[in-house]
Amino acid sequence: MSLNEVYLEIDNLERDGAPLYVLRPTGIGPIGAYVTLSADGEVQAQTEDEIDVQDSVYERLVRLELPANVRGLSLLDRLESDECINFLDRVYTGHCIIGEGRDRRGSFSHDARVARSSLLQLLGVWAPEHLVNIAPVARFLNPGHKTDFFSVWPPEMNLAEAIEFTKLRASQKTGMELVGDIKGSLLAAARTAVIRGMHVRLIQRQALIEEGILLAEDFSIKPEDAQCAAKGEHWIVKHAGALRYRVNAMGLDAEGVAHEETWTMQSKDAAVKSAEAWVRRNEIVAKLEPQLA
Repeated sequence: MSLNEVYLEIDNLERDGAPLYVLRPTGIGPIGAYVTLSADGEVQAQTEDEIDVQDSVYERLVRLELPANVRGLSLLDRLESDECINFLDRVYTGHCIIGEGRDRRGSFSHDARVARSSLLQLLGVWAPEHLVNIAPVARFLNPGHKTDFFSVWPPEMNLAEAIEFTKLRASQKTGMELVGDIKGSLLAAARTAVIRGMHVRLIQRQALIEEGILLAEDFSIKPEDAQCAAKGEHWIVKHAGALRYRVNAMGLDAEGVAHEETWTMQSKDAAVKSAEAWVRRNEIVAKLEPQLA
């Protein structure tokens, strides 16, 4: 769509939600979101990873920062407004590329700089109703280490139903839009529950097997074994200073023979029992690990 000198290529904004919100690989916060104006007048709404770094650094491309969680339809309406088009056109008219080769860089007239400042204000400030309340899936599903697995994935639901349940719960309870891999996060929560010895339901076991996360034989591990291992691990972490956090200092040597050391934080019998639980825990994890990779 041509408008004066500039033209808009913003079909990616034609939906509700926040189309420019992309999580960083670390999962902490979004990457940058921008409206860009190219040297030939093309206006786009883009994320940081879609923009040529050199064009941006040398201002061959005009880059206007946005809140990453701005609603797509709200941004589309503002970009198509007469006020915004006027500012964009003034920036485009007063922007030129000077130099040659690697030295090519953008140059702005005084009026173009004034218009760019106005655009930054226009596109950078939004009322709350134009912003999406966003949460990474992993944080939403597991807000704390004591989160109940069955509150995340109800036992009567299959995987597809649990995905829709998660979306609905986020929308109704918190008004959030989730970003990230809901399916992968649910499967990861189920896998963790199995490793911790929880008795997950058949429908969830089937999902783990069908998705190749675990094998059927992995469910032959007795829950009490895993619970014992978890208890031993908790004790060892708590008393790591006395135990020196090594198997040969946990009451067992390499052959499983109890040491005659004096334990200052708990009786020798309890130390040996905890060490045995830790060894058993390692056996369980070693059995599961090839399927979890």
